[in-house]
Amino acid sequence: MLYIIGTHHWTQCIYNTDKMNRMCRVEEFAAYLRNEATRLRIKALAEELSEEAIAKYHGVDSNARRVARDLGITHILCDLDSDQRKALGIPSTEEIIEKIGYGAHDGLDPEATRLLNEEEQKYWEIREEYWFNCISDRLQDMVLFVCGERHIRRLENLVVQHGHQAQVLIENWYADPDQIIPR
Repeated sequence: MLYIIGTHHWTQCIYNTDKMNRMCRVEEFAAYLRNEATRLRIKALAEELSEEAIAKYHGVDSNARRVARDLGITHILCDLDSDQRKALGIPSTEEIIEKIGYGAHDGLDPEATRLLNEEEQKYWEIREEYWFNCISDRLQDMVLFVCGERHIRRLENLVVQHGHQAQVLIENWYADPDQIIPR
């Protein structure tokens, strides 16, 4: 069984400054993960994240990895790094921005952001299949998967298409603090 939690990627890392950790609600998210993993008797905690992404976001560790370590359960980083993406023909965000004719990522207007999102979505199926392959041999157990909120229903459908059970626990933990009150 796969349980899925959607969130904003910033909650997935532990940062080297208290200010950043507070701003990204890192400890709140860790508490939520810990509660859900305990309540559901989770055996593995997986996520859409790579070591490279942790470094890119200036994180010092994965929040889910810390929770898994504290609970004594398996942790799995499931996202592709840049070399793996390149090998599969998935362009980087920077390459897509250049392709659509824009410069720095920080200066994208709403239209450029829309174009970037559309282009990135063309490669989601490849990435989501990769995530599934990372966890497929564990789905006889209870697995909790953390991913960006835009992937949750797609991942749920993919898992079901492969003959396994899946349930979304929360669509976007970061956007809806009312949904994070422990049950």
